[in-house]
Amino acid sequence: MDQAGAGKHGAIDAPLLGKPRGYSEQHYLTAAAAYRGRAANKGVVSRQVVDWQHAVDQKWSSARFGDLRVETSADHHVFEVEIFLNDLGQNAGRV
Repeated sequence: MDQAGAGKHGAIDAPLLGKPRGYSEQHYLTAAAAYRGRAANKGVVSRQVVDWQHAVDQKWSSARFGDLRVETSADHHVFEVEIFLNDLGQNAGRV
């Protein structure tokens, strides 16, 4: 290092020091915990996700949207739309 905190290819931004650990804890460890949940019990949850994706891929063309209604008040809008999942079944989606 040629200057305090500076490397051969540029300076280190001092305000970022200490943030990688927080970033790791917030993102990588959270992702690792989610993966462990999907991988538990021989990956049964992962298998369910893949099965759901295949069902959606195969049957999406049978789904359709119906009437759309909008109610407006002074401070907000409420949107209501009919969704016909048909062959997908009522548990195939959530809002």
